[in-house]
Amino acid sequence: MPQPRMRSYISEDDVTIIGLYGPEGVGKTTRLKMLNNDFVRSSGGDFDSVIYVDVTGCSNDAWRIQEAIGGRLGLRAQDNESKEQIRRCLSHTSFLLILDDVRVSVNYEALVVPCDGEPHRQKIVVATPFDYMRAHMWAEETIEVKGLGAEEAWKLFVDNVGRDAMRANGEVRGLAEAVVRNCGGAPGKVIERARALAGKRTITEWRRVVSEKGMLALCWRRGCYCQDIIDVIPNIQADEKVI
Repeated sequence: MPQPRMRSYISEDDVTIIGLYGPEGVGKTTRLKMLNNDFVRSSGGDFDSVIYVDVTGCSNDAWRIQEAIGGRLGLRAQDNESKEQIRRCLSHTSFLLILDDVRVSVNYEALVVPCDGEPHRQKIVVATPFDYMRAHMWAEETIEVKGLGAEEAWKLFVDNVGRDAMRANGEVRGLAEAVVRNCGGAPGKVIERARALAGKRTITEWRRVVSEKGMLALCWRRGCYCQDIIDVIPNIQADEKVI
């Protein structure tokens, strides 16, 4: 599991930069925010500063990333002098810097982020949706983040849609299982679709929402329907191909 491995690497003295990679929607941001919140709430004082930055939200721009880092430190990165203030502050403190959704090569020096880890405890966690970016994070350790397994995805869906919905109608469960399979293990999709269906009790309501939201879009491949959609949407034309 990514979370325990991240914590393990963070605790290792010879590891400064940890990289996470995996396609969009598999839960990297969720895991990083949990990591951030856990260390912020930590009573043990693991780090003097815990800094979370949405890099894409900063347009992958070094200046805006510096501003975000400075803001968490109570500094303003308005000019070169301010940048040096950030550098000095980070150099004389222990910190955990989390850079989420990185899509270009990371230049830590340009971001005025020290990476030697001496003499203070300094850790950087970098996440990217692209496999090829692993070589550009300069990480000592990398972790692949995969989607949820079938059982995990189903449990997450039921927790968010409500167990009563699964008991209300046998046909509803079949449609629900197809919707979950169609999420590809992405936690965000599972939660979003479950919440859209929460409170719906009849199969008619479920079919309407599933259709309107395109929840079974992946069941249409190469000009024909997968068996999933045939099983749960009975008004498909009989002469359509099935795979």
